[in-house]
Amino acid sequence: MSRRLAGRLLLSVGASAGILLAFEGAVRLIAPRPWYEVLEDEQFHNQGFPYQLNRWKLRDQEYDVPAPAGTHRILFLGDSFTFGTGVLDRSKLFVELLESRFNADPPDPSVERYEILNAGIPGSLTSDWIQTLLGPGREFRPQTIVTVFFLRDGTTLGLRKNLFNPMRYEMLQWRENSFWARHSAAWRYLRGRFQAQEASRQYVESFHEQYFGAAEQTSEWQLAQKNLSWLAEQAEIGSLGFHLVVFPVLFGLGPDYPFRQICQAVEQFGRDHDIPTFSLLPALDNEDAEALWVSDLDQHPNETGHALVADALEAYLRPQLTPPTSSDGNTR
Repeated sequence: MSRRLAGRLLLSVGASAGILLAFEGAVRLIAPRPWYEVLEDEQFHNQGFPYQLNRWKLRDQEYDVPAPAGTHRILFLGDSFTFGTGVLDRSKLFVELLESRFNADPPDPSVERYEILNAGIPGSLTSDWIQTLLGPGREFRPQTIVTVFFLRDGTTLGLRKNLFNPMRYEMLQWRENSFWARHSAAWRYLRGRFQAQEASRQYVESFHEQYFGAAEQTSEWQLAQKNLSWLAEQAEIGSLGFHLVVFPVLFGLGPDYPFRQICQAVEQFGRDHDIPTFSLLPALDNEDAEALWVSDLDQHPNETGHALVADALEAYLRPQLTPPTSSDGNTR
């Protein structure tokens, strides 16, 4: 090998090493910690807010029993997306925003006051909502029930426990056992990016299996349909208004939204069972999903997300609560 060629090779190797060292330094300085390192901290922080609960262990104020005369009561059933996990100011939640708006501008002028109970319970599924209706719901005695069905509620996917935590533990073990993972921030960053993409793929795939897979995979969705039908039947028996709201996963919103088929399946269930059903997807479809999250690794809606949901629900519910008018212009 000539000296000139050897010099060029040495120069090339040195330049490559310099680039790698510069990249390593940049990652150490500016790159965020890998998602698998901070997931537990973020989830704990958002779950650990000092939420104020009422005597029913629900995130709302106390309500009189029985209700004052002239009051129309609405019961919102749901999970942590209705509860408002990650949003500390209760007045910013979509349930509270609706209550304020309906009282400022009543859909029914004959109603003196609207009272809306937030019965969202973190981690709950449709079976839990039945117990809520039979417990606090009986005392609250609503005239209208709104069930907010987040797509996770038709699955057995406790996402943090069943999907992301196994991958997180795998990555932490990899970091402990791999020499390069222990010593190179750049290598941890690149591997973490790849693993995040894999987590996203599994995230979408797992949801579809739980709605469209084999019988054992769709067991929770089948149960959810039975429970939602039961809730609707109880509302009909009691001459109560009942509405099913479909809350989409806040991930990948846009033309290629990966959960659109699932939203459509829930909507079709509502139509097939004559349940008034409203999907929030059209109102959120053009939004930047991550801009609606309470934090980088927590997809619960932030204050902006709650405001958008309140706008959409107000537009849907207001005419549902407005009494029909007769041909002479009087309400009936």
